[in-house]
Amino acid sequence: PLLCLLLLFTVGPIIINKIMNFVRDRLNTIQVMVLRLQYQPLDTENELD
Repeated sequence: PLLCLLLLFTVGPIIINKIMNFVRDRLNTIQVMVLRLQYQPLDTENELD
């Protein structure tokens, strides 16, 4: 039991950190997608003429 507890305390924070980084990356991707939907792209071809 002591070895399992030691292993849990050693590896647990690493796994939690990896999961949190994954979720944070996904949320940032969703934020970028939402921001892109709010803005319209500029039509630069007509402005050059």
